[in-house]
Amino acid sequence: MAMEEQKRKTTNGFHFSEFSSKRKHSGDPKRKNGSTRWSGEAGQQHSRYKRKMDQPQDKPLVSFPASKTFTPSLGFSLNQNGGLGLSRTQSLHYSCSNCLPSQTRNEFIDLEYYGAGLIDILTIDRGSVSGLAGWMAPTLTWTLTNTVIPLANPKKETLESQRVQTAISDSAKLSMDDDDKMSEAVALKKQERRAKSILDTMSGAVSTTILRMANYTLLWVLRRLFRHFYLQRSHVKMLKDAQERGVPIIFLPCHKSHIDYILMSIALINIGIKVPHIAAGDNLNIPVFNYFIHRLGGFFIRRKLDTGNKRDDLYRECLQEYIEQLLKANQNIEVYIEGSRSRSGKPSLPKSGILSYFVEAVRDGSVSDILLVPVGVAYDRIVERNFIRHELMGGNKKPENFFKALGGIWRMISSDIGCVRLDFGQPYSLQDYLHSLYISNQPLMSIISHSPSSPNSSKHSTIDRKAVTALSYHIVYDFTQVSTIMSTNIVGFLLLTKYRHGATIVQLINSYKWLSDRIAISGRALGFSGTPSEAVHYALNYLSHLITYDDSNVARGSASVVKGVDPELYRVVCPKLDLPDVFQLSHHSNQVTVLFMKEAITACGLVAMLEYERRYDPPSKGEENEETVQSPQYVSQEDLLDYAFDITKMIGREFTFAPPCLDLSQVLHDGIEGLIVADVLKRQSNSSIGLHERKIYHCSTDWSDGSDGEEDKPEVLLEVSTTQQARSYTSFLVSVLGPFIEGYWSVGMALDTLWEQQENKKQDNPRETCFLQELQHSMIARHQEGQLIHAESCSMDLLRNGLRSFVSLQAVTINPDGHVFVIDQKELKSFTVLLSYCKV
Repeated sequence: MAMEEQKRKTTNGFHFSEFSSKRKHSGDPKRKNGSTRWSGEAGQQHSRYKRKMDQPQDKPLVSFPASKTFTPSLGFSLNQNGGLGLSRTQSLHYSCSNCLPSQTRNEFIDLEYYGAGLIDILTIDRGSVSGLAGWMAPTLTWTLTNTVIPLANPKKETLESQRVQTAISDSAKLSMDDDDKMSEAVALKKQERRAKSILDTMSGAVSTTILRMANYTLLWVLRRLFRHFYLQRSHVKMLKDAQERGVPIIFLPCHKSHIDYILMSIALINIGIKVPHIAAGDNLNIPVFNYFIHRLGGFFIRRKLDTGNKRDDLYRECLQEYIEQLLKANQNIEVYIEGSRSRSGKPSLPKSGILSYFVEAVRDGSVSDILLVPVGVAYDRIVERNFIRHELMGGNKKPENFFKALGGIWRMISSDIGCVRLDFGQPYSLQDYLHSLYISNQPLMSIISHSPSSPNSSKHSTIDRKAVTALSYHIVYDFTQVSTIMSTNIVGFLLLTKYRHGATIVQLINSYKWLSDRIAISGRALGFSGTPSEAVHYALNYLSHLITYDDSNVARGSASVVKGVDPELYRVVCPKLDLPDVFQLSHHSNQVTVLFMKEAITACGLVAMLEYERRYDPPSKGEENEETVQSPQYVSQEDLLDYAFDITKMIGREFTFAPPCLDLSQVLHDGIEGLIVADVLKRQSNSSIGLHERKIYHCSTDWSDGSDGEEDKPEVLLEVSTTQQARSYTSFLVSVLGPFIEGYWSVGMALDTLWEQQENKKQDNPRETCFLQELQHSMIARHQEGQLIHAESCSMDLLRNGLRSFVSLQAVTINPDGHVFVIDQKELKSFTVLLSYCKV
């Protein structure tokens, strides 16, 4: 026991024992410099990587001591095939092999660096900064001496450009048309002043001095907010190699918090990467804060580019030209294509407008190329909890202001968020991507081919709109795949799916191990390198406000507790399933859900098929005997794919679970293969099943199209396993999508009621906002009465997405005034019935 304790003390890894009590970093002995003794193979690996990373020319890298993040658990080893076996806390995410040339597969990837460990941005090593000042005040000395690459501010070039001057002239002519008395000179002067005002608001004077001051101040703030701020060393090397290409880099992070902007800038400035200009929404254009945002490289963009229903061409041209001038000046840019922070923990549908400017700049030859870098951001704890609770309960979005921002900062500083991870995907060439897309002319995945997020500018060709839409969805998929999954995400997921009614800590530990193995196989990184027991305890510590404990098992003593095992492990952990607490657990859970989407959709399709058969094709009285009940059940693979396809059409847009370059049928085939591997299904040949044994469930519902004109193909039959293990796993998969199924079904039922009122003309059709608010209120009441299984299905985001899915299916329309109309009751009914079959 003493040896184990000593081992913990001398290991500077990411373990629960380091975080067992809540403390601030200023007085944290773990933050002091120390050394870790290395021996044998681990010591040789450590020495080799330390020499490689501590080259004099890479000054930013040597500021982070290897001993702080280098542990045996973060090392690497060669697997049996001679490849690199990565630690579970590290990931290697390649760019898409379908969309990019094969010769770029390993571009910027240096396999020697993978397994080199993690960098903690918040730790500045005294030994890396020379002199007495470096020893006494390492952080201050580092921020003053670290090389900061100056940023350009091309406001003047933008205003004088041909594009903006033409837009000023065109806007002046429109002004003269609206006002006959206005002269051309006056109209031009007015539009020139307006263009200057747009650029003054949009951009600002970037200051290297402010960058240095902000770096020092924000490092101090982040140390009180986070325990660790990790990057992979291999990702640092990858970004430095990409920077040497000499072309602009576009960083494309997921968006979970306003702190995302800060983390990106602080990380990049401290590893020697040129700080990007940040495209920020004008909701952050707050007095005082906007001064610093401008000088740190931020530029503000309207959340709606046009004013009212009138297209604002002058603003659009100013924005496009400003971005193009940044690219010409070889400036990096940071863009959040989701548009706003995720309230649900999963990525929002992309808003691809700003991406069209990058595509056009490359297509027109304004810049030779652009590198795109997807970025994953992961937190142990939700940073802005009140924002999530308020808006998912249907509250209106509150405008930002100075005092609200100050209050938010104070609340965050006084919180303990745990650890944060930034992970970077492989940079890839936009030029190569577009060339590959234009050559292949591949179709978009069906689920996004009708996306409303495509660029709406009439000057974009069809192929450009297709490229931008595909690119935007691909980016969302990429930064989802590169994001680390934290231990709190795993435990939250387990509590909302497998253990909604509670589980002992022992059960959670066993399930955590199973799920972490699944995550490792998927190629995603884990945010915790300790044992499953340590990980679960660490997660429960950060989820303490969302769970309760039942000690009745421990109180009963030996009847429930294994002799010699800590009784605490048999405490029952129960999730808080009441509103709005459940939204926070769901936020954690949704970051794991995407791993099971293919299988879960297929499992829901299977359950729907069996339920349809049970209702509409029951066995005759003569067949109802024990032998028939226990006989094998078979389903048609093609029919199962049809069911899964229709479910995907409904709820598939909740998660970007596959890249748009893949055909949806191929993706769903993978889901069937997953069920086969899990022994839920077993593929059979027609010849091996006698006619008298067959009980084949065919899809004959209203939502399936016939195929009378198609050539007959050999039927592929799947045997449905009736074992308890298979049924349990199927139930688990259905529960993964349970809240979404229940929420969308509730929207369908409410729309069916609206159809009846619409036909009887009892009242005017409601506006979208009123319809969703009334629906949410009724669902909350039903939840309180125990009529809803999943309280999280009451989420306003989920209900809004459900309504938009019915719109995309052309069963519902929303007119320009915002009123909701049902236009195809048959389509509405068929999909609502399908969802009801998945609920059983």
